Parts: sequence; structure tokens; C-alpha cells
Amino acid sequence: MNSEMKEKFRYLISNCIRDNPETFEKTDEEILHNLLDDEDVNLTFDTEQNPVFHPEENVGNHTYLMIEYLYSTGAINRVRLFGAFFHDIGKGRCTSPSPATLRAHPSVGAEMTAKILSASLEDTSENRVFIQQICMIVKKHMPIKGVMETRPSKVDKIISLDIFEDLRQVAVADEISRGVDITRVYWNVLLLLRMKYIRQYDEREE
Repeated sequence: MNSEMKEKFRYLISNCIRDNPETFEKTDEEILHNLLDDEDVNLTFDTEQNPVFHPEENVGNHTYLMIEYLYSTGAINRVRLFGAFFHDIGKGRCTSPSPATLRAHPSVGAEMTAKILSASLEDTSENRVFIQQICMIVKKHMPIKGVMETRPSKVDKIISLDIFEDLRQVAVADEISRGVDITRVYWNVLLLLRMKYIRQYDEREE
């Protein structure tokens, strides 16, 4: 990743944290700035993507646009910023064009995220929970986007997550940043929300 792109990232990250200080920890800005020099992050952010699905080209551009969307719409918070930053981290190691390899990037990315954040954050119970939340977003950001093609059992697990709203916001940003028609994005989102509220209603009735 070139120095100009790193500076754009640093500026955007600083704005996200400065404008929403109540949702972040004091060390978050320094941690994310330093991660822009991490070998795995640079490898991933420089990874080119299929222009048919990603006209924004490499993973770095895509990730930047995601964070910019979350920030510009007022949807940014600590979980969503870190979740967006890491969501495609596995693509740097899943470069084969085969569908099976590409489908593996969320699981690979979740393992990488756990390792990177464990080395970057102080080992506290709060941070361990936080790392688990970010890893869950990395691991589950694909099924939530294709809810109509996802097995019901998987959807049921997703809508039961404590971080469902954070995952939903990251997934929406993921789709919009790669130019997906907004109607399709919100159809999937509305379907998920409908299923979530039906489940909550059923639980109250029991």
C-alpha cells in the first residue's frame, strides 16, 4: 500500500475516532495507524480483486470506501470500524481464483484477526470479548449479504448474535462500497430484520 493511501486511511480513521470519542478506547487510533504498516494488512490491502464484482479494484480501496460510508452515514463505532478494517483480511492469503478458496477468506481472516488483535491489545477480559466480536464479523460478513441463499440454520444463528446490528451495518457498507444496487442491499437487510423480529415475537409468545 503506497504512502498516499496510508495517509488517507490515517486521516479517515482519526476523523472516525475524533468525532465519536465515546465509542472508542484511547489507544485505538494509534493501534489502527500502526496496523497500516503491518505486513499482512499491506499484503491484503494490495490484493487485486475481480473487477466484475469489485470495480473499486484492490482490497484497500474497498475497505477505505466501507469505512468512509460508515463514517459519512453516522453509523461508525468501535466494533464497526475494526470490523470493516479486518473484514477481508483473509483475502491476502486466499488469492486463488477458485470459488472454494475465495469462500475460505472469512474463516482465514477471522484467525488472522484474532492473532493480530491479540498482539495489539492489552490482554484484558474486555478486550478478549472485543476480539471475539470482531472475529465474528469477519467470519460472518458473507452469509448475511446473501441471506436468500443461506441455510436457515445459519441465518438463525446470525440474527441471534449480540452484535447483529454491527454485523448488518458492516455488511451493508461492504455491498454499497463495491457498487451493488442499493435496492438489492436493503432487500436482504429488510428480510433479515423481518426474520429477527418474527423470532423475537415468537419468543415473547411462548
